[in-house]
Amino acid sequence: MNKFALLITAFLITLPISAQKIELKKDVILIDGKDTFNFKDKSGELTIYKLNTKEEIVFIRHNDNGTIGYKMYDDDYNVINFVSLKLKMETKKWHARWKNTVLWLYENGVLTKDGEIDAEKTAILIDKYSENLSGKN
Repeated sequence: MNKFALLITAFLITLPISAQKIELKKDVILIDGKDTFNFKDKSGELTIYKLNTKEEIVFIRHNDNGTIGYKMYDDDYNVINFVSLKLKMETKKWHARWKNTVLWLYENGVLTKDGEIDAEKTAILIDKYSENLSGKN
């Protein structure tokens, strides 16, 4: 049994680790050190653009439902507009930092390393996480 455990451990150690590094610097989103998108952060709103253009592809607005402060996050949510695809979702699966939200979109395949938005992965994300929180959808 010890040889089997040793073999499994050796196999797991040799697997490549492919953690993605997301950085938001100045007005650029870097994925694994490569400029991939531009962004604008403005008071509870994040706009993501195709690199070196003003072509808006994603617009995210954080909604705090008027309950600002600690322990008031139970009713907070994000409204995510996939502008270039003309799709929209509301989700409580929000992240307090934009970097984490961008990472979430990237990990779900919505944003690609090539600086594009994947329509099929976006539809899957909306299907999985969209909630009608405002009653408008």
